[in-house]
Amino acid sequence: MRKPKALDIVLFALYAAALVLSLGFLPEGDGVLKVSTENGDYAYSMKEDGIHEFTGPLGTTAIEIKDGKARVVSSPCPGKTCVESGWSKSLCCLPNRVIAVVTGDDGGPDAVSG
Repeated sequence: MRKPKALDIVLFALYAAALVLSLGFLPEGDGVLKVSTENGDYAYSMKEDGIHEFTGPLGTTAIEIKDGKARVVSSPCPGKTCVESGWSKSLCCLPNRVIAVVTGDDGGPDAVSG
């Protein structure tokens, strides 16, 4: 596994900033999980339970949607901080370059507020 270079970090930060800025243009009302990876951007309804897998430079990160909440269930990163963070409105596995944000009305508190 190679160490990230300064340019990798800068590009990933710009990519994350673009994702956050784009969230203001989403329709309100239904909860949506917006996932951003180096392979593309994805959106999933928070009303539909399921596990979605995203490939990054280290392998596959799996995000579960259940009962209007989201969490990282598995990831190949070394620290597993993303997996240990539990249900949240902001999910991030920086080593595998996967960022996810729940927007709109998802019907419940996140791990920080709840």
